Amino acid sequence: MLKKYQNLTFGLCFILGFSVNSFSQAPMVVTANVPAQDLVGTLTGSGITTLNANLNCPSTANGLFEVTGINTLGIDSGIVLSTGYVDFAPTVGSVVGPNDGVISGPTAPTNGANNDPDLQSLVPGRSIRDVCYLEFDFVPIGDSINFDFVFASSEYWDFSCSSYNDVFGFFISGPGITGTQNIALIPGTNIPIMVNSTTNGPSPGQSLSNCSSIGPGSPFSQYYHDNRNGPTISFGGYTDVFTAKAAVQACDTYHLKLAIADVGDDILDSGVFLKAGSLSSIGINSTVEGTYGANQNNDHCVRGCKSAYVTLNREAPINQDTHIDIVFGGDAINGLDYETIAPIATIPAGTTEAVIEVKPLLASAPTGPKEVIMYFMSPYLCSNNNQPIAIDSAVVMIYDSLYAEILTNDTTVCAGETISIEGVTDPTLSFSWEPENLVDNPNSLIVNVSPNTSTTFRLKARMDDAPATCPEKIVEYNLTIENDAEILMPEDMYVCLEDSIPIFIDIIPNIPDYILRWEPEQYLRNNYENPNMFWAPQGSYEVTVEVTSPHANCVSRESMNIHVQDKVSMNYVSPQDTTIEYGSTIQLEANSAANAIFYWDPITYLDKPTDPITNATPLEDMLYRVVSMDEFGCSDTAYVNIKVIYNSDIMIPNAFTPDGDGLNDVFRIVGHKFEKLLSFSVYNRYGQEVFYTQNITEGWDGKYNGKKADPGTYYYVIAYVLPDNAIKKVTGDVVLLR
Repeated sequence: MLKKYQNLTFGLCFILGFSVNSFSQAPMVVTANVPAQDLVGTLTGSGITTLNANLNCPSTANGLFEVTGINTLGIDSGIVLSTGYVDFAPTVGSVVGPNDGVISGPTAPTNGANNDPDLQSLVPGRSIRDVCYLEFDFVPIGDSINFDFVFASSEYWDFSCSSYNDVFGFFISGPGITGTQNIALIPGTNIPIMVNSTTNGPSPGQSLSNCSSIGPGSPFSQYYHDNRNGPTISFGGYTDVFTAKAAVQACDTYHLKLAIADVGDDILDSGVFLKAGSLSSIGINSTVEGTYGANQNNDHCVRGCKSAYVTLNREAPINQDTHIDIVFGGDAINGLDYETIAPIATIPAGTTEAVIEVKPLLASAPTGPKEVIMYFMSPYLCSNNNQPIAIDSAVVMIYDSLYAEILTNDTTVCAGETISIEGVTDPTLSFSWEPENLVDNPNSLIVNVSPNTSTTFRLKARMDDAPATCPEKIVEYNLTIENDAEILMPEDMYVCLEDSIPIFIDIIPNIPDYILRWEPEQYLRNNYENPNMFWAPQGSYEVTVEVTSPHANCVSRESMNIHVQDKVSMNYVSPQDTTIEYGSTIQLEANSAANAIFYWDPITYLDKPTDPITNATPLEDMLYRVVSMDEFGCSDTAYVNIKVIYNSDIMIPNAFTPDGDGLNDVFRIVGHKFEKLLSFSVYNRYGQEVFYTQNITEGWDGKYNGKKADPGTYYYVIAYVLPDNAIKKVTGDVVLLR
């Protein structure tokens, strides 16, 4: 059956047959006609040395590609080999998309050789067209090679399971390989990858037997992707990303041929995309199985807890031990931060792996994250100077502790107030809260609490089934409780305000920085002081103080009543102003409210200074004040002015006869009563003082220096004080007679 050009459906894309580089929003950029060594260099990755690159392919059918838009291909850049154009879009089988679901454009002209024995061996009896292949020699440093690729074709839509089974192959030959082998195979089989082995079933008019006869299980539709309306390439369909693999002998030279061809005709084209840098030979690769607990996405372990494991794998067992040197890097110290790891790992003969335990050790103090890097050196020496080459590496992070954190900041709240505490741990860890009885849901990382006293809450995270050396992580949250203040305020008052009165309050607990607010402000000195001052006219008032704590703003209020009374009026006081003789007694009387109390001031000369009626015997002029006060402290005041008069009867004799007869023997002051003597002096005519006394009852007996004074005239000077404090001075003479 021949494909007829006129059977093709044409679309608008037919007129767009110019270079992809002219599209401003091209999903893929392709550079065609690239030298063989550049193609090989783009494909080659680590562990491979290439030689003798050769390209047998039309200039329009090979190139480099890079996906710049939506990538449905699974490979973002690399090399492409095609049986048609790689840089004209869109044409039937062109590399560049997008595919609008219509097979369109001119077919590519015959542009390559029509024979290749390696490809021909995959489709015996069928003619091949438009052959394109890239071949080169290579030297691997490991014992295997691999690279990634995708096969795509425009034959998938209308010619699946037909005789137009476009084919490609990756052919390797060299030491240890019998002949030439194709490694572009369906995984787990020896079936080549081609249109009929990877389609999702026969196209209309085609026979399933053309697919199923390729080999057991064919076609393998699980690897097929329909590309109708696909944004990246214009081929009708494409495969999953496959990996070609081959076992090799390190340091030997091999030959690799990458080839593709149309089968049956040259009308609809196919292409193979090979990932940049994917051709590598490490032979042995490593995988890391980290633990958990540090809330990190990297491979890690935690000090004292479960170990991490690094596994070295090889593709297939060999009949001798494989020894792999390890070079340690990173800032973690072998034997200090983790249990000592030997510098050589061995994959035993007949096995494919070696397991290395990274056992993190406890530290005396936190060190911060530490990085363990293990570089695995090739067991083969291929270079001229026999220097080992790192074929792979593994990284394990060591963290100080399991991860737990409380996201809520420490705070201060009022007693009984509910607050939410949010914790977070590594999701693989178990956790608990303390004190458990104070959280509403101990099985949640977000808990509500409302303690009555300051409390430290602890979130504990632990690794289940961990060794005893694995400490749980404990983080704390401090919740400080400010209790509502207890306000000690005076009891209700009945007052008579002639002046402002202080109001004192005590606040318990006695902490600084309380905020006070008094009401009613118009009768107080201000609204924030303690003590405060109150004054108001007659009436009843409620005085309130509001106390707010300094941190949590806990509010307490207390009130008292102040009843302002009218003043008490003194009804009368008797007498008011009066005069009495010295030594006389007078009754003083005051009258006021029935429940009044009285006090007189001063209390001198009074017999009952707290009675409304009292007797006064003043010995001097007195001004008495009497205060009348009711039970509310309201008072009134009156005054009594008493003037005390005194008529002195003092007499001074003018002669005396000190002859011992008992009559007029002593010269003395007579007639005194309440006078106070200041001085009494007698002088002779020569001015000599012959007598002196301050005792008013004493007198001169007529002697001087113990002897009888001569008769004659003597002179006296007398000073005394009257009861009204008036000072009197008397001078004169007296005759001494014998």
